[in-house]
Amino acid sequence: MSEPNLHTSSLTRAEKIAKVNAWGKSCVESVIGGVMPDGTIFAGTLPDGEKLYVAPKNEKIAMTFNEAAERISKVNEKQKLDHNDWRLPTKEELALLWQNRDKGALKGTFEDVADVWDYWSSTTTPHSTASLPVVFVQDLGDGSISHYGTGVRGVARLVRG
Repeated sequence: MSEPNLHTSSLTRAEKIAKVNAWGKSCVESVIGGVMPDGTIFAGTLPDGEKLYVAPKNEKIAMTFNEAAERISKVNEKQKLDHNDWRLPTKEELALLWQNRDKGALKGTFEDVADVWDYWSSTTTPHSTASLPVVFVQDLGDGSISHYGTGVRGVARLVRG
């Protein structure tokens, strides 16, 4: 996106501000690990073209999958960073986070929480049943992928996109 032309007299002040903000966002989005104006970090683009944004930090405690879901509800009620669409990443999004973990503002933000490195995904496995959901997790310390029952403790890193 080229720099916006703000010298058009027909634009209102609000329209000029919107153009500058859109231009600034497009510049930051071209850099994986760039901090967006709202404080989220641009984590990259998925193969389907969807852009992924991540919260600046992990949630501070290791938690079960259900505790993570409850935490996300509270975070969305409080509109963390002015958003109410936070969620756990999919398996594919976790892979993108692993791939880009050392880029820009993402570097150093994936850490163990109480000696737990396994990050929850929202993707269930074929091993899931109605009474015992099993979801994919990814160890963002070494990149390994596994699956856990929802009663195990893992790390929640919230995303939106």
